[in-house]
Amino acid sequence: MRSVRKYAAPPIVHLRNLPKKLTTVMCATKIEGVNRSRGEAAETVHHLYMAKEKGYLTPAVFESFRTRYKECIRMLNGLEKSLERKLPEGERRWVVGEQPGMYSDKIELDGAGWPDLKPET
Repeated sequence: MRSVRKYAAPPIVHLRNLPKKLTTVMCATKIEGVNRSRGEAAETVHHLYMAKEKGYLTPAVFESFRTRYKECIRMLNGLEKSLERKLPEGERRWVVGEQPGMYSDKIELDGAGWPDLKPET
């Protein structure tokens, strides 16, 4: 019985049971991986572009791959944004939300917002 327990899988650790700092480090590590993946995807698109330019790929095949890679990059951007929300505000690299009251209907513009081009006399 003892030998079976020795090779058993370790218990699953839930995020809510981990200390706050460890969770932050895990999120930061995941963000690094997302950034690296996004860079690799962009590099692959560049390699595909060079293959198209050299005649190894048709423009249609290149555009098909490029569209799929752009979709992957957009998904990685969304994943990074959601991971950033889990970090404390002081450790975030990007502003995740807007400042409240930034836009308002109460702001009055002078005229239509265009400069007055009438010549002065």
